[in-house]
Amino acid sequence: AYAKDLSLNLSSLANETVLSDSQKWGSFVASAYAVGHPEVVKAINAAAAAAGFTEEAATAAKAAAAIMGMNNVYYRA
Repeated sequence: AYAKDLSLNLSSLANETVLSDSQKWGSFVASAYAVGHPEVVKAINAAAAAAGFTEEAATAAKAAAAIMGMNNVYYRA
């Protein structure tokens, strides 16, 4: 229940028709890293790789997650 909004947003992302599959997987991977739960990260990375998400794109998604984390924590202080 505490992550209902997150679940709804990810469901909406999955059904998005404007973004490419690579953009969607980038969002999923970045979100998984932002959540920080090892099993979620592992499962999303495996699904993304199976869908053809490149290692270069995965690195960019991880960088996006790091920047999001910095924006959410550091800049508030």
